[in-house]
Amino acid sequence: MIFGKGQIIYFTIISLLSGGCNDEQNTGETPSKPELVLRLATGSNHDTVGWNVVDLVRKELERQSGGRVQVNLYDSGVLGSASKLLGGAYFEVIEMICIISAFVDNVNPAFGILDLPYLFYDEEHQKRVLSGSIGKELLVCPRI
Repeated sequence: MIFGKGQIIYFTIISLLSGGCNDEQNTGETPSKPELVLRLATGSNHDTVGWNVVDLVRKELERQSGGRVQVNLYDSGVLGSASKLLGGAYFEVIEMICIISAFVDNVNPAFGILDLPYLFYDEEHQKRVLSGSIGKELLVCPRI
């Protein structure tokens, strides 16, 4: 899925967890209590593409971790507006958020480049760039 102008999924925690949450390590046993509980917040409602993406991320993290990770989804803006969610992520109160990039641009102007149309040739190019050194550089959040 290639996100349109003004949209980006800002899930920094996924890159941290993906190395330790693969099917090879999943024994099939679900632990009685998760080792890690994450908060995932979005302003998206249930009938939007954004919500479907967030829900997919939640389900995949829980599945691939074999129950070691639990993701509590807070949707429809119940934890606040996009700027409040960004502040919550910035101050590490919320582990994962899904907001439009315009709010992230205020904290890290380099994210503005992702709003350019036709920036990526295709989905594979997008994955390569955002998973590589450029993507890692974008995730460095300057202190205000």
